[in-house]
Amino acid sequence: MTLSQHPAWSDPGLPDWSGAAAAMCPGAKVVKILRHLPGRRATAQIITPSGPAILKAFANPRARGNDRRLRVLATTNAAAIVPTPLAVDATGHIGLIEFLPGQPLTDLAPAQLPAAAEAAGRALAALHHCGAILDRAWEIDQETTQLQRTAGPRTAHAINDLLRADPAPTPEPLLPAHRDCHPAQAIVGPDGQVRWADLDDAAMAPASLDLGNFLGHITRQELLGIWPPQLAATVRNSFLNGYGPPPPAVPAWERLTLARLLALADTRHDNQTEMQQLARHIGRSDTDPGPRRSRRSGPPAGSDVHQCRAPHDTPRDPSDRTGQLAPEGL
Repeated sequence: MTLSQHPAWSDPGLPDWSGAAAAMCPGAKVVKILRHLPGRRATAQIITPSGPAILKAFANPRARGNDRRLRVLATTNAAAIVPTPLAVDATGHIGLIEFLPGQPLTDLAPAQLPAAAEAAGRALAALHHCGAILDRAWEIDQETTQLQRTAGPRTAHAINDLLRADPAPTPEPLLPAHRDCHPAQAIVGPDGQVRWADLDDAAMAPASLDLGNFLGHITRQELLGIWPPQLAATVRNSFLNGYGPPPPAVPAWERLTLARLLALADTRHDNQTEMQQLARHIGRSDTDPGPRRSRRSGPPAGSDVHQCRAPHDTPRDPSDRTGQLAPEGL
């Protein structure tokens, strides 16, 4: 496949940016389309004369902000654990970033997981404490608003009840955060060290958001039978050992992650089994098992819950072994 066959050029919902992309990486060839959301974005692994890279195209000019935040992180100790930004086109719609060699933590053999999880904990602590000041913030009100928007007809009632019943997380200082932090984003290199892929959602946020997100995904792996309970517990403990003492709000943020995964099992994956497992785990059995209906554009009428936007935990294409996808909510 040539660069001109990238979906950014063939998707009628995305402008033709082939000239800008060709100027940024002349002679590049697409290795794999990692993600394509028609009319919104596309992500590809490419080979350039200088080596492999990740090319991202967006309908909105968010590549410019992504590049800017990665360059801020590159001036800190986090430079060693995040992708290097390579180029962004003048319109801000196309970005080129470093390809991270290695495997997503979720692709490792069970015997490799404890050491990798501990390395992931160290890498997340390094990001949180790097001292970078990013140009946007994300807090609990945004988180819950997006959670309500993500819920579909079968899960909205359960999620709104959970938000009413659960106390809000304890406020924390805002730190440079990944905001899409889950095990598939932890790329384990040949040296066993972890670097973080997909920082498109990076912002100043509570540390507990990233920690709760990572731990919530470990719980999901267990609930779906991907990791046996003992292995999941070992991965969880290893991750926290690597990170250090967690803030007290982590359990509350983990429940928000599980609620978001419940919503996405409805609206994105249409997976009734996953919905039931997650709902049972968080104590909300009042999901509607009926057929999937059209997704709502916002929270239910009359809702009195704080509204907000949740970070995205990307469901990976099972054929992708890089973990380096554009985030779009899991």
